Amino acid sequence: MTAVQQIPDTLIYEMDNGKPIYYAGYRDVLNGKLSAEAIMGSSILQSLIVTELIKFLGNLLPANYMLLSNEIGILFSKGNWRLADIAIIEKSRITTIDDQYIKIPPNTVIEIDTKAALEDYEHPQNYYTQKTQSYLNFGVDKVVWMYTKSRTIEVSTKADKHHFTWEDDIVFLNDLSFNLASLMQEYLG
Repeated sequence: MTAVQQIPDTLIYEMDNGKPIYYAGYRDVLNGKLSAEAIMGSSILQSLIVTELIKFLGNLLPANYMLLSNEIGILFSKGNWRLADIAIIEKSRITTIDDQYIKIPPNTVIEIDTKAALEDYEHPQNYYTQKTQSYLNFGVDKVVWMYTKSRTIEVSTKADKHHFTWEDDIVFLNDLSFNLASLMQEYLG
């Protein structure tokens, strides 16, 4: 494996307690097979899921909540940050709007797959478990993972974890829910 000091910071996707988590495909960038930009984008399916969720949730959320997206940076502590596809947070908890990562735990985080280099993990599922636990330890109430390959959804709180299919109704905040299969019906049939 390439020494950490030889890997440019632009290939860091997230930081876990000072340890870099690189973008999937970073080795191909280091070997000159791909550009850095080629590994940072989302698939059309991931993009459509985020778009449809944002449209739906934006109309459903009460006015006292803020809907954040676009890989919103969440800073747990120095050298410890993650990126979220979608975050929902009560507006009253936001005291400053600036060009920094958010430093307050969202109420709910929604993730669609990952851009992390899972090949760096002995057991790739550990990435998802560690990221979920980081969110929950920070104070996020609910973490929702959507997996495009298996078409499953995992919902975690500090108390429990449940698994669903895209066809199930997913409660994401208080008693509010969405059904991913319904939202994606136009695209997936």
